[in-house]
Amino acid sequence: MEKRPYREICKIEHCSSNEVSRVYKKFTGKSDEIDIQIKNKSLCSQAFDCFLKKISLPRIVRDLDTEPEKINSLHKEFLLLENKDKIVSVLNKDKDYQNNLLM
Repeated sequence: MEKRPYREICKIEHCSSNEVSRVYKKFTGKSDEIDIQIKNKSLCSQAFDCFLKKISLPRIVRDLDTEPEKINSLHKEFLLLENKDKIVSVLNKDKDYQNNLLM
């Protein structure tokens, strides 16, 4: 079974992400993807939900099918809103440290 992002399946099959999610859950009996209704929430809102659930950044990039730089930027904004601005300032100072930390 080949794994593909929901958006790609939706394009191929001409159906909604909710339909893909229902079929996936019925077929596997579980949910391996993030339970987010893509069409009802903005990318920012979806990403913030994932951050609150402590889902890893690489998985968020994969599941939301977006660029790593965008998720990284949203994560920094999330940390600022969570009053973790010291972490953001350290990450902004040293890009190599940031990349190593994310790996």
